[in-house]
Amino acid sequence: DWSVSGSIGSHTVVTVLGVDHSGRMIMLYSKKLMGSHILTQVDEVLAIANEYNCKMIGSDRGVGVLQGELMQQKYGATKVIMCNYVS
Repeated sequence: DWSVSGSIGSHTVVTVLGVDHSGRMIMLYSKKLMGSHILTQVDEVLAIANEYNCKMIGSDRGVGVLQGELMQQKYGATKVIMCNYVS
């Protein structure tokens, strides 16, 4: 989930999920990214995805559409899935 404002109540968060031997989803890693420089954040997300050998990345399409497109260019268009979520 992306934040470009850097405001107190808004954060960029990266979370790595996996599936254990019984098929349950588990959280392997989570980090709140500090700062609001999107290029630095994109590079950090991709580094984490590479470290965990992620098969895909889910990305917020709203405020983060540019970040998602950058990740698609660098990680692969079929490996980065941008999602809209609304109330």
